[in-house]
Parts: sequence; structure tokens; C-alpha cells
Amino acid sequence: MVFDSISNFYNYVSIHPQFSSVSGFLSVVNIAALPAGRHFVNEDGAFANVDEYKTKDISEGFIEFHKKYIDIQIILRGKEKIGICNKDSARELEFNEEKDFGKLEGKADFITLNENYFVIFFPHDGHMPQIMAESPESVKKMVIKVPV
Repeated sequence: MVFDSISNFYNYVSIHPQFSSVSGFLSVVNIAALPAGRHFVNEDGAFANVDEYKTKDISEGFIEFHKKYIDIQIILRGKEKIGICNKDSARELEFNEEKDFGKLEGKADFITLNENYFVIFFPHDGHMPQIMAESPESVKKMVIKVPV
């Protein structure tokens, strides 16, 4: 997992071959103005999903993970807490291969993701997004999906 300011994303381009094109996408696109929906990032299978939602109570959340994609989650408006854990410290409940989406049971620690910050979740990182920081609020978030 990586947690940093979006202005520092260029420091992480050496982590994965596609992170350079993600950095290029972030530097030329007005990400705050992107409408909800799916957006093209590169020809190698990376794409961005922009979503708007209301954060929820921790009791409504669950820990998730992915096998085929790395998540780069960026808050465009608002803030949310995100639970984090190593996948190996939790128990896998289910996994949907087609949707590349699994659920875990375990204990999560929490970070607060504010506007213009990002977090990168790799396949070994469990994460519980969309949790309210203090009270429910409207959030706009972009999740860039990068093939492993």
C-alpha cells in the first residue's frame, strides 16, 4: 500500500510499468471535472472509474480485495476513512473471478483519505472504502484500475 499526496504520484512511476502512463493521465486531465463513469487511461488495459456516493457507517462496510487489478484511489471531493489490512492476516470469504472482487473477514486499521490524496492497493492489500470520517458526507472519488 502507498498513501501520499497526488502531487507526489510521479515518485511512484517505477513501481509498475503502467504507472508512467497513469502519471501522464493525471497530469493532462482535469480529474476534478471528470463526470461519473468509466474513463480511458491507456491502451494496456488501465481505466478510471469516477463515482459519487455518500460515505457510510463502518457497520455497513466490508474488507475487499482484487487479484487482477491494482487500485489507485483518489478523493476528488470530500473525505472518507478506508480500512486497511494485509490479505494474509484476514480470512477470504468469497471471490468473484469475473468481477475481480473478493471479500475478507478480519481486523482493519483506518486511514483518512482527503481531497487530492491517493492510496494504492495491491493484490495483497485488503481495503474497506467509503467509510464516513466524522459523519456521512458526499464524496467524489476516482479509482484507477491497473492490470497487475
